[in-house]
Amino acid sequence: MMKKHFWILLTIFSVTLGALSSCKDEKENTYQPTRLFMPTGTVSISYKPDQARLVWQEALYTNPRRTAYEIIISEDTLFSAGAEFSFKTDTTFIVLKKGEIAKDTWYYARVRTVAADGAVEPSNWLPSVNFRISDDNDYHDEGGDL
Repeated sequence: MMKKHFWILLTIFSVTLGALSSCKDEKENTYQPTRLFMPTGTVSISYKPDQARLVWQEALYTNPRRTAYEIIISEDTLFSAGAEFSFKTDTTFIVLKKGEIAKDTWYYARVRTVAADGAVEPSNWLPSVNFRISDDNDYHDEGGDL
């Protein structure tokens, strides 16, 4: 009887030892996208006299401490001549004042997510509706979620 218990225990010990020795110490495999997610929703615009505030929602699945937003502005909706103005911020809004961009001129903006360290490709662009700065801007919102 004792021999039988010995062989059972030896078998259990051998199987356990074999299983433990075959385990590899692997690092956790985390998904690293090749491109960041773009800001969500729409670019909303609110006005006060002599300024326009552009607001967007944070990009999904990003770390706010490691991402920023690039904003480009043009009079051309297609940006065929490139951006006339470019800004970078770590917030989800930007306030444009008279003097930073021309008054009484219609502009279009695009916003995208960029990695603060440049390690990952920027997101696709999120476009805005047209906006302008004028002396008679009453406070009001256009375009969506604020």
